[in-house]
Amino acid sequence: MLYGLHAFTASNAAFNPDVIPASASRLVVPYVRVPGGNPHTYRLRFHLTTTTNAAATQYQLITPNGGGTQSANVSGGAITLDFTLSLDLTGTGWVYWSLKNRGGHQWVFTTCEIDEQTP
Repeated sequence: MLYGLHAFTASNAAFNPDVIPASASRLVVPYVRVPGGNPHTYRLRFHLTTTTNAAATQYQLITPNGGGTQSANVSGGAITLDFTLSLDLTGTGWVYWSLKNRGGHQWVFTTCEIDEQTP
């Protein structure tokens, strides 16, 4: 799911805080269906581009319901951003995360890969 888009095409989604007001959330929200109540570890790999002339920016991944927050400080331009998360649900269910740019910069989301990591 995508929130607060400025523009999108079949290949990417653009977020622009100069166009979409600050009161609107600008998020990428990937979902995964967890197959059972056992612990699972996932790698989320986001392909992003910070489109302004920012030398650096910060992205934040939020796991709802007390799951915590991870931040990554990265250089501007095209990047691949990885997060590894462990989940331990009481049963089968859908889980989602919210990714946003905390640096207040324009950015473009291309893809997100979600891979279960096995021991």
